[in-house]
Amino acid sequence: MSLPITPERLAAVYTMLRAFPPYSRWSLPKAEAVKFHIAKTDKWHAAWWIEGNTHHIEASAKKHSHLQSLVVSMAHEMLHVRQRVAKTETKGAEHNAEFKKIAASVCKRFGFDSGQFLG
Repeated sequence: MSLPITPERLAAVYTMLRAFPPYSRWSLPKAEAVKFHIAKTDKWHAAWWIEGNTHHIEASAKKHSHLQSLVVSMAHEMLHVRQRVAKTETKGAEHNAEFKKIAASVCKRFGFDSGQFLG
């Protein structure tokens, strides 16, 4: 059975994570300033992109049958938001060295599987 996800539920997960360190220290935009989308693909778990000044986070309904996987995917995409806000992205690199370092710290703090987190 799949987890019924909606843009509003994605926003709720985003808001929850934003309340915990290290996310709470990153000056991330509030959920109201982010556009959340649902995809029906089985090719990937989640995606982040920016259009203008608006962050977009999309999660696959087919890939998230449990809340834990949705939380992990959101935590991952929020690292992309953090890098854009902090201006620490590396052109042409989806996951630069800083992303991987922060990801390792987040995985340790929250008990996430780093292979799933970076996969």
